Amino acid sequence: MVKGRLERNLFNLVLFAILAFPSRHYLPIDGLPFDSFTELFLLSVILIIACLLYPQSKKIVIFLTLLLLASKIILAIEPPSYWKTCFLDDLSPSTQKFEYEDISVLCEKDFSLLPSKLSGYEPVIDFHSVDSTQSWRGSNNSTFPLSFFNSKKFNFDRRYEPRREWLPFRAFFYADIDSGTSYLKFDYVGQVSVKFDNGDTGFGFPDAYLDEESFVLEFPKDARSMKVDYRFNKMPPVLWDETLQINYPQDPYATLVISESTNGLDWVLLKSKTEGSSMFANYLFVATSLFLLLLFIFKKLKDISIFHVGNISFFIVLFSLIRNIGTVRE
Repeated sequence: MVKGRLERNLFNLVLFAILAFPSRHYLPIDGLPFDSFTELFLLSVILIIACLLYPQSKKIVIFLTLLLLASKIILAIEPPSYWKTCFLDDLSPSTQKFEYEDISVLCEKDFSLLPSKLSGYEPVIDFHSVDSTQSWRGSNNSTFPLSFFNSKKFNFDRRYEPRREWLPFRAFFYADIDSGTSYLKFDYVGQVSVKFDNGDTGFGFPDAYLDEESFVLEFPKDARSMKVDYRFNKMPPVLWDETLQINYPQDPYATLVISESTNGLDWVLLKSKTEGSSMFANYLFVATSLFLLLLFIFKKLKDISIFHVGNISFFIVLFSLIRNIGTVRE
């Protein structure tokens, strides 16, 4: 009895370690740090289901756990087939009021348990103001990952010093492009230049700071990848002023959205070309998790009563309410 309990607890610990191992591949359970309630909910469901199935279906559950481990190992070895991003703060002034340690890095980073020289990976390039009516809030209202501006070196709070949420920055984005792409569209506020691996570069992107600009170019037939150089360096800079903190400035904040089309009419967000091993590991992880859920339903279906159905329905409704708490409050 005690031995069986210890064995099950050890199995749960191993399964948790596998699921919690961090990944950059945007899995339903992407590992530490857990970024959303949905991810924590799915993690709890998988752990509970595996724990309940383990005593009666030990061999099957262990086999499925090994498949989850295999998918995580493949994804840990294989870099994500996403846009590679590199953000830099070298255009920004730094404060002279404080002493701080300025660590030299190739690219600025958000918090991650996985070491990388890059800033990170993005499935698509879709950076914009969350609410266009509040663009004056700058980076505080933007999907650009600019948390590195929270550093002590950018502490400005005196009148006529730069506003932190409007500090200039630049970024590089790299992607392998599928051969089926014919046209590219760039919607942006700031400055953009593009270089393809065949050597084509330039294309005459006009600078855009007062209004959002759209620029369409034909994708070169002999190109397979591209690098986008983006800069947001508004002149004159937006300065801190206690009398002008709300609804100032009225200009749009940094924006960059990259789309693709086969005919120049229908546009979708451009994704980097997906490698076969990454796609296989993603499908393996999702399929294994679903099979574990279906196995639980099949094994326990005959034992489910109206009471259990009511409890499950309650938790589903509760989960939906928490997920849409903003709508509920309205």
